[in-house]
Parts: sequence; structure tokens; C-alpha cells
Amino acid sequence: MKRNRFWLSAGGLALALLLGACGGGAGSGSGGTVTVNFVDALGNPWAPSKVATQVGTGAWQSAPSGTSVTLNLPSGVAQYGVAFTCGTETQVVQFTKGEAPNPTLRCSSANAPAPVNVTLNYNDSAFSATVTRLYSVNTLNVAFGALTSNPATLTVSPGQGDLLVALYDNSGAVIALKGLLNQNFTAGASFNLNFAASDATSGTGNTGSYSVPSGFTSGGTLVFHVTPLGAYAFLKDDFSAPGNALSFPLPPSALAGQKVVYANAFSSGLSVFSVETFTGTSHTPTLPPVFNPTVSTSAKFPAFSGLSASGSDFMGYSFSANWPGENLTAIVSKGWIGTGTSYALPDLSSLGFPVPAAGDDVTYQASTLYSNKPLGTLLAAPNFWKLLATPGIYLRSGSEEGSYTAP
Repeated sequence: MKRNRFWLSAGGLALALLLGACGGGAGSGSGGTVTVNFVDALGNPWAPSKVATQVGTGAWQSAPSGTSVTLNLPSGVAQYGVAFTCGTETQVVQFTKGEAPNPTLRCSSANAPAPVNVTLNYNDSAFSATVTRLYSVNTLNVAFGALTSNPATLTVSPGQGDLLVALYDNSGAVIALKGLLNQNFTAGASFNLNFAASDATSGTGNTGSYSVPSGFTSGGTLVFHVTPLGAYAFLKDDFSAPGNALSFPLPPSALAGQKVVYANAFSSGLSVFSVETFTGTSHTPTLPPVFNPTVSTSAKFPAFSGLSASGSDFMGYSFSANWPGENLTAIVSKGWIGTGTSYALPDLSSLGFPVPAAGDDVTYQASTLYSNKPLGTLLAAPNFWKLLATPGIYLRSGSEEGSYTAP
């Protein structure tokens, strides 16, 4: 079952938008203090090796390493920024106090728990046409793969989460789905999954045809089911061309969760995609505007101009640069960028942060992010698939990527 065109990056969908961070409560618009807390993969207090802060749009300043940092904003100033190291990555966030008054930023690689092995015993004899069995487990992270033995040993991150198994026939069509929801995955745990006739797919859903930007000829559509804690299974895809309508088998009505349609399109370094959840039998996705900023690569890090994204669901931008052994990602909110039309990834080398060396091959990506959920919701999800378990959510992004040699 080929999923090679299921591409969730587009700025990483940076989705970063700090996936793995937690937003604070509502705050006043400007002035006063902002306290930023740092946590490790498990959500425990953690101190990055390097931290820098920015008040307003001013110069970046070094801050002491610690589990939190407090910024003092003058009256009338709402913008602030924080940069910190997380393994080989430098993460930069630039928000306003009103959007994120006291955020908690997570380094998902810090103190990440070692994977554990669990055992899954399953009985799918009720579906003799089964050829392929795929599983998904979502705890702190997602484990996904094929079941090739019975019992099967699954390697997963420990924690509370969902398990979902999908059965497919020799044509690749999904014929049954069954989940074990809200389970505790610990080393040596054993789980039993017995398929019954009631776990069969039943009926047909459809996604409508959708508009695709001119010249975007690659891409397509995928529909999958996601459980309340973010385990997922593929229902149907068509990556012959973007924009086509798609019919798909409906999951059993007793299976908790919601359906998700993923649509994307590509053209010469540009991409657009949308991920939209729905609970009925039909839905038509909408792709976001193309994002094609002007890029300058005359410095260590790229600079972008021609920024003009807008709309009530526009959340901000993601900018990133990757070079051998290192990368930098900046999440810039709608409130921080304001009416600005340009942005340069910050060079923090004078503060001890890594930058590309002369001659390094650097790849970059710039993306817009749109969503119908507030920044706090986006920041609170520990991983992308748990975010997609949010009822009714959609995420859209336009992206440009390229490369250069560092001067």
C-alpha cells in the first residue's frame, strides 16, 4: 500500500506551530511580563543549553539557561521572541503577549523515554479476505506499521494512547477496522484484539472535487480515520492528480473518532495542502492560496519578502533552514508579523547559536499556516495526529522550498 505522496510537511506544517508546546491562558495585549517555560518530552521542567530573548522587534539578547525565562515588556509593546536549542535544532518563536502570554515550549527530543515492546494478540478470522494488516499506536509519539506475525511485537513509546488496526484485501481496499482505545502502554503489556462482523466497513463516503492552482499538476487526495487519541488508519487515496473526487469505505459506526481528508498539490518547489476533519459521509476540501515569497540567500540565513497572507483563519508563518547536522525553525505569529511584508531568519551566532559554515549546502522552507482553531489549541497538542483528533479542526498551508550554498 503505497503512501509515498502522503506528505505532511509544507513548512513542516511546521506544524510545528509548535506542536508540542502549551499555550498559557488569555492575557492582556501589551506591557508587563511574559514567562516562558521549557519542558522535555514528558512535560517535565527542562533547561535548554542556550536561550535568547527579544523584546518587541529589537536585538536578541542572551538569557541564562534555566527551566523558564521572563521577559519584561514596556508599556505599549506586545511582541516578543524566544530562541532555544533543542538537540541539533534551534527553535525560535515570535508571538505577542495577547496570543501567548505564558507559553510552555517543549523539546520533544529531550529526555524522551525509551521505546518499549508490547504484545498484540489478534483474531481476524471473521475476515478471510485479509491480505494486509496495518496498525497505529499513538501515545507520546506515533508507531505505525504492518502486522506480520501473530502474536505481534509492537515497539511503541510508553504512555496512555489508542491502538487501531485496519484490515485490507488484495486490492488494497480496507475491509475492517477495530481499536483498543485509551490503553496504558507499558513494557511487557499484552493486548487482545478480536475482530467481529460488526467491525466491517459499511457504506460509502465521498470527498468532492476541489479547485487546484494553475500549474499544480502533482498531488492528490487521501482519506483516513483518526481515533480520539490520535491513532489512524488509511481509508482510500488517489494521487493520480490533485482535485479529483474520491469515494471511500465508511468505517464501522461504533468506532470512535472522526474522518480526515488530506489534499495536496505541487509545482516546482511550491506546494499547498489542507487537512480537514469531518464526521458525516461527505466533505469537500479547500486548498489555501499559493505562497511564493521572494527569497534572498546573500547571508547565512535566507530572508523572505512579499509576505501578504491574510484572513481570519491565518495563524502565522513558519521559516526554516537545514544544513549538515543542524537546523533552525522559526514560528512567527500573525500578531507578531502584523502588517510587515518581510522576514529574515535570525543569525544568533554572536550569542553562541549554530549557523551554516561557508560552503555548507542549505535547504530552506517558508510556509503559511491557516486553521479554524486558536493558537492555544495548536500549541497544546503533543503531536500532529493528536491535533487531528481535535473535533472539527482544519489545517492548511502553502509552502515554498529551495536551496543555496552558504556564503
